[in-house]
Amino acid sequence: MKTKKRFLSILLSLVLVLGLMPGMSLTALAWDGDPYAALLNTTTAVNFDGKEWYLIENNSTAVDAGTVTLLSKECVAASQYNSSESYVEYASSTVKTAVDNWYNNNITSNAKTAVFDNKMFLLTKDQANAMTTDTRKCSQASEANDNYWWLCSPGSFGNFASCVYGGNGNVLAYGYSVVCALGVRPALKLNLSSVIFSSESKTFTVGSAASYSVIVTAGSNMTKTETSGAASQTDLSGTMTDVVYTADDGYYFPTDYSVATVNGISVTRNSYTQITVSGTPTADASITLTAPTAKTTPDAPTTVTVVNCTTADNNDGKLTGVTAAMEYKKSDAESWTAGTGSDITGLVPGTYYVRKGDRYDQCV
Repeated sequence: MKTKKRFLSILLSLVLVLGLMPGMSLTALAWDGDPYAALLNTTTAVNFDGKEWYLIENNSTAVDAGTVTLLSKECVAASQYNSSESYVEYASSTVKTAVDNWYNNNITSNAKTAVFDNKMFLLTKDQANAMTTDTRKCSQASEANDNYWWLCSPGSFGNFASCVYGGNGNVLAYGYSVVCALGVRPALKLNLSSVIFSSESKTFTVGSAASYSVIVTAGSNMTKTETSGAASQTDLSGTMTDVVYTADDGYYFPTDYSVATVNGISVTRNSYTQITVSGTPTADASITLTAPTAKTTPDAPTTVTVVNCTTADNNDGKLTGVTAAMEYKKSDAESWTAGTGSDITGLVPGTYYVRKGDRYDQCV
């Protein structure tokens, strides 16, 4: 019986393979999205008017966006809730006078221009319950009664008002007698349009952020995606809208593609086919993009050769010249195998691919 042998034949060609690199992610900057989310209801204090506060409510991304609520990190005074032994609405209470007096005497005139409704207030029971336990804790003023601070909601009895025990952060809905002197821990709403926030120092400074423009000039053979930002953006007081470009057919962005950063605006190469312009301008920025590179078909490689099968089992084929810098796989395989720098043995007949970097050699 004659043994039929099938052979491996080889046809080498070198072509560019695009899109092997995964997309690169961008680092969110201070004004990108919501810069206050990581601070909400944590014991990381923010600074406003030279004083420390906890950020307990964030309305910066709502439809009526524009404020955050700050709560004094510690009690600022001690006061009765009411001088007569009965609960009254906060607007008529003794403690409101204490809150107003502290605001008038301790918040600077400049800072008051950024305070919503130009006042401070006490929290309700519901607002306190929405906070984390740790943010409700505080060290009490020496005049106050054993580490408690007032809320502006009624307690369980006619002469009680709700409060918080600062020692463990518990909200006491049944409250405390209104004639007792407890801590005063006021809050305020801050108009974000009237301040500049530094995420590095966690400081709110009164003033409007400077506005800048960004102009992006595309290179040849690239196209801006329809869903990305405009190439010309003006009146920017924070992060620009990302502008994304794709390489036209027959072109690609090589791995060493680079465009110099201009006044905080940088270019990120996401893949062989895409780049993104992004950043927060520190001054007016005009950035010109380098054109992508034209695809070429290099000469066929000479290092990879094939040795055909010699046995009846058709399982001793070889690829030679596959270096450790290359990867190979059979055409119907799902994954690539790294070359070892020596012959690839034990191959069955078929089509094999060998690649290095952004190119591959096709073995048929």
